[in-house]
Amino acid sequence: MKKKIYQKNIRKHLRWKNFDFDLYFFQCCYLVCLIFLSALLFSLIFAKLEKKFDLRDSPASVFEEISKP
Repeated sequence: MKKKIYQKNIRKHLRWKNFDFDLYFFQCCYLVCLIFLSALLFSLIFAKLEKKFDLRDSPASVFEEISKP
């Protein structure tokens, strides 16, 4: 009788372990997706700023344009 109860508890424990693993797995996937989307958003914003201010120019050419009368 004790052996059956013990096996039942082991099965229940393993089931909860699997549930926790699934939970951690989905949390990790969510975190990776969140990091990827934030990096994508940051790169898009930076690309728009680069187009707007033309950040590709070297600092010397920007300084020359500013110093022109």
